[in-house]
Amino acid sequence: MANQTEDGVVVYFNETKAYGFIRPNIPVGEGGADVFVHLSQVVSNAEKMKKGAKVEFEIVKVKNGKFAASNVVVKEDRGAKAWV
Repeated sequence: MANQTEDGVVVYFNETKAYGFIRPNIPVGEGGADVFVHLSQVVSNAEKMKKGAKVEFEIVKVKNGKFAASNVVVKEDRGAKAWV
């Protein structure tokens, strides 16, 4: 079964440590909590991975039982600046 693709916005990204968080465009009551993302999971336009960037991604369950973003595509950076 394939993972569902979600849309969201980068709410925090630390370029030095190569990780951050994405806020999915789904209500919190329906599972829309912020999702961890590592730069290694950005498959397209990684140079635009900054706070405020619009992204498309899959949510996957990781070893510790939490959720993370995978197969992240940065669709638009909106002139965002890194938040470090």
